[in-house]
Amino acid sequence: MKTNFLARFRILVTLLLCLCVGFSTSQNQTSEVNHETLKLVQLIIRHGDRVPEYPYPNDPFSDPSTWPEGWAQITDEGKRQEYQLGQYLRTRYGNYLNSSYVPNQIYAVSSDTDRTIMSGMMALAGLYPTNNETNWNSTVNWQPVPLRTIFTDDDNLIRFKRKCPKFDELFDDFIHNSPMMKKINEDNKELYANLSANSGVNITTINEIDSFYATLFVEEFKGLDIPEWGRPLKTDEHFQYLYNLSFQAKTYTPELQRLRTGPLVKYLTDNVNERVHNASLKTKMFFLSGHDITLVDILNTFGVFDLHRPTYASVFILELHQDPNTEKFFVEFFLRNDTTREPYKLTMPGCEFQCPLESFQNYTKRIIPNNWAAECQLTVPAIIEESSVFTYTIIVVGVVALVVFLIGLGCMMLQKKRRIVQQQEYQTF
Repeated sequence: MKTNFLARFRILVTLLLCLCVGFSTSQNQTSEVNHETLKLVQLIIRHGDRVPEYPYPNDPFSDPSTWPEGWAQITDEGKRQEYQLGQYLRTRYGNYLNSSYVPNQIYAVSSDTDRTIMSGMMALAGLYPTNNETNWNSTVNWQPVPLRTIFTDDDNLIRFKRKCPKFDELFDDFIHNSPMMKKINEDNKELYANLSANSGVNITTINEIDSFYATLFVEEFKGLDIPEWGRPLKTDEHFQYLYNLSFQAKTYTPELQRLRTGPLVKYLTDNVNERVHNASLKTKMFFLSGHDITLVDILNTFGVFDLHRPTYASVFILELHQDPNTEKFFVEFFLRNDTTREPYKLTMPGCEFQCPLESFQNYTKRIIPNNWAAECQLTVPAIIEESSVFTYTIIVVGVVALVVFLIGLGCMMLQKKRRIVQQQEYQTF
């Protein structure tokens, strides 16, 4: 009896210890915000759950009737995800932001797509729920918050669709000619050929994988009976590595980062510097509604991308704090890629988690272009420029000579015409 009692006692103690350890671990996962030191918040969210953007050539679900929402549109589940994200942000920053919308306290911008605009609206609705002061309509539990957009052709901040010929040239060279990519493309020729035959997409590099797999992934996620050839891809570690690498590739080198995410890094850095030098700045939060590639690019540029594509309604957080004792500023990075836990703390290379402002600024200097539009232009090789000087000189001289000749010819014809008129007048006289 005594032995049984001791055994049961040990089991009970073990269970209690497990519960305590579990509770402690859960508590350690929280990343509470010190509102006393918090000076600025910048967020980049990914849109919520959506339907495919487009069908791939051999897609068995290419009939638009399969997707009543319309291609690339956010689903009801996506709306719920974003609203819940907004609620989480309210919980995290409830003592930092006003409970109701205050002009200039938050500046929200979205890329010019329906799914990001609607995601931004839903997240803002969750962030700013109605209360007695803002209940403008008793039947509508919502208060409007301004959300601006960037026209797609002008967007070098969120969706990166603004033309940059130099980036296109560098990326094409990297994806086809860099030693790393040449080896990857050579080693995966057979895989590319099989995927091409099955999907109908001509795949010669990792850059084309997303042309079919983004759609296939959504179809499988929605529970559709995808083709047999596509079923193993979700759990195939090698394929998933290539797929995630295809996202990272666009910012793989410092040169690509400078032209791809340079404007976004400048935007974030300028906002930080403005707050540091202007204590009376009213804006407390900058809010960007974007895409998976927006998060991948900024994470990789800051050296904290772990080759896992951000999930729907993920959020990257950059916080600016000021130590009240030293009055020194520092920045902190977070990624909320899992709704079941608090954001992951991210540490930028060469910096601790609480990264001193000077270290952050030094890191971003190499990424921010002096003149993005100018750096995006294709430069002409020097040998061509030298030969062009002679060519242009010949052309200019030729044009000038032609103009002089035409003027002279015109003068001669005019004089000849005058002589004829004078002769006619003389004969008449």
